[in-house]
Amino acid sequence: MISAILILSFLIFFHELGHFIMARVVGVKVEVFSIGFGKKLFCKKIGETNWCLSAIPLGGYVQMKGQDDSNPFIKSDDKDSYTAKSPWQRILILLGGPGFNFLLAFLIYLFLALSGWQKLAPVIGKIIPNTPAAKILQKGDKIIEINSVKIKSWDDIPKVI
Repeated sequence: MISAILILSFLIFFHELGHFIMARVVGVKVEVFSIGFGKKLFCKKIGETNWCLSAIPLGGYVQMKGQDDSNPFIKSDDKDSYTAKSPWQRILILLGGPGFNFLLAFLIYLFLALSGWQKLAPVIGKIIPNTPAAKILQKGDKIIEINSVKIKSWDDIPKVI
């Protein structure tokens, strides 16, 4: 359960980071960057932004200056306000989160492609008693060949059998 929350929080962080970076690139002040919703458990002000962890870890948000979701008709004319930016700049901010999701997926794929995926070695672990295998195999045996076909990983065994 804890690992699922940590993984979800990392994905949320990366998504919200996309919104945050795009907001800063177009000159919008970010007031709050939060992982989670509800009551704030921990906050630290770094620069102009409050970085927070909140009680419900099922999402996150980036609150920008001039952005009021409770009343979208309120507009701030300050030059560092979200509502003062042009439509294309607001679109860039909105696309920053999904764009970072694609970037993360690409980076994970690239890492897996370059590092190679580990395969299980064809080494016998547990043997079920009173089976044909129990008569000829022992724990720790390595399967190197079946019917003159070389075995390099556990995935090769079902193909040969």
